[in-house]
Amino acid sequence: MHHPVLSGPRSFRLLTIVPGHQEDAMATRLFTAELPAVSGGLPRYDALSYVWGTQADKLQISCNGRIVDVTQNLHSALVQLRSEHDEHVIWVDQLCINQDDAEERSREVAIMGQIYGLAQEVIVWLGPSDSDTLEIFDLFHKLGRLRDFEASELYCLARGDQRRHKDRAIKPTKDDGTRTRIPPRFPPGSASIWRAVERFLDRPWFCRVWTYQEIVLSKASTVYCGPCKISWSDLLDACVAIIYAGADKYIGQKQHRVTTVGTQRDRLRNGGRTALRALLEISRDRDATEPRDHVYALRGMFDEVIARSVHVDYLASLGEVYAKAAKISIKQDGNLAILGSVKYGRTQENQLEMPSWVPDWRYKTFTLVDLSMRRIDGSTFFNASKGERPYSILYPEPEKLGLRGFIVAKLTRFSEVRRWLDFGTYAMGQQRFPNARFQASQWKEMYSSAAGDIGFPFASLQDCEHSDRITASLWGKSIDDPLDEHQAIEMAYRRTVSADLLPRPTSSRLDEVETEMGFPAYTSWQTAGFPDPIPTDVLREHDTYVTEVMNDREFFIAEGQGTSYMGIVMGVPREGDHVCILLGGDTPFILRSRENSDEWQFIGEAYVHGIMDGQAMARTHGPGFEFQAFAIT
Repeated sequence: MHHPVLSGPRSFRLLTIVPGHQEDAMATRLFTAELPAVSGGLPRYDALSYVWGTQADKLQISCNGRIVDVTQNLHSALVQLRSEHDEHVIWVDQLCINQDDAEERSREVAIMGQIYGLAQEVIVWLGPSDSDTLEIFDLFHKLGRLRDFEASELYCLARGDQRRHKDRAIKPTKDDGTRTRIPPRFPPGSASIWRAVERFLDRPWFCRVWTYQEIVLSKASTVYCGPCKISWSDLLDACVAIIYAGADKYIGQKQHRVTTVGTQRDRLRNGGRTALRALLEISRDRDATEPRDHVYALRGMFDEVIARSVHVDYLASLGEVYAKAAKISIKQDGNLAILGSVKYGRTQENQLEMPSWVPDWRYKTFTLVDLSMRRIDGSTFFNASKGERPYSILYPEPEKLGLRGFIVAKLTRFSEVRRWLDFGTYAMGQQRFPNARFQASQWKEMYSSAAGDIGFPFASLQDCEHSDRITASLWGKSIDDPLDEHQAIEMAYRRTVSADLLPRPTSSRLDEVETEMGFPAYTSWQTAGFPDPIPTDVLREHDTYVTEVMNDREFFIAEGQGTSYMGIVMGVPREGDHVCILLGGDTPFILRSRENSDEWQFIGEAYVHGIMDGQAMARTHGPGFEFQAFAIT
């Protein structure tokens, strides 16, 4: 295919769809345009957001008088968008970029954010329609009209209840003084339309990494599926209504594929920017044919300084691209939170194609609890390095990370924590306990036996001298009664396998709102004054959370300077690995010394009971203390 020559780094091509009837052969023309230094000066054009689809069985079109092969999905989009009378100017990556020229592809990808942002409209093409499409779009249009209703009203509507707050009827009101605002009825949960909506949100477009930026940066957007169409804002309103009505469970919570894009779009329009790490985590849940696009496809959403630091280069190695992004994140955030995104399970241990400290954004993760997560106000749950900023050591190798810190302890033992977790989960899942009191006794036996398996005192039990409410109820103690050593170990063990993110009456890491949202059963028990016995749903809530925390994590015991620690780590730890505090880290990290080398392998972030709030940093004030340099590869 012959492409008109681009004159410079801000030059790009546009495609004109020649008018024609549906049965006519598809004819197009390419011409060049230039991104303006100031607003104006561009021809009016739209930009197409779509997925290429299969490369097999391509179809032919005419472009500048030559026959060109395009994918079936693009061909169907061009046919749908062609007018019988008017030319349609549009940007389409498959035709407007010379895909065989890696250097050109790198240049054009660098300006794609501007191309989509300057387009009059971004047209989303989901592909041809099916037998459910018309009904789905009709439902979306109806739900989009609910934007003016309160969440409590929607919750009632979804249940067929036309009452508001149980005693006030939802009365029709006037919209703009002319039309009666009457809420449509929600389909019942058993209705087949919900399964159709879930399948609709499984279409590939919703799962691709490039489409995220293309909508976020758009001025306006319309979504097409065959001949059916809906504005992006109406689709977003419909998905928000589904959430407020509690109907998201009918579609597998897949409405988030729309609402997360909407949230980011609103933030950008209001002048806000999302941190690089957060954007990379979003891209991890999406698919990319070219793995470098997990970084490059987000570039248009970076702030100007970060965007200048991310050079699009499809000739660079994948490890180099991901490593540079991680270092930029460390510099931008002023902490090591990006290292918490390194999540390699056992199946990936021998498949690493990049430095051990670099998150591999190609792999989707199923970690339900992130130790590096932050509160709404931006504060962290942990503070292992006492708020110190990273002390980076510059190496000429881009894939080597240099940091300062110190070793706390060495991993010595691994306990069969899953044996106890499996017991608790299986028992509750099968409802083997006839009543809460008997269940509590079995639950007590589970954790007591696990604590006995650990088997020796821990110096990190100072904050476990007195009971939390669950331990008090299990052992028949007052909240103020001191615990014996075994009971303290049992409580520390339970706090470890939950990453200490379970609610407690005092010194809880969770605020009131976080407790109410995450642990409603515990909140109800607390409101009632913690009556005995412990309610079954409180124990089930606890065990469910512990199971989520321990997903892909391993329990370990470490020893150092006469102190024993218990902890959990993401990854595959071994005996002899080291618990380390690295400056800038909110959590401790597990590192492994490489044989016959002064370099280190990164294993994962860790929860280590007793040093999560900077306690280990006290040793840095001791006589003769020196920080150690870690070259992590």
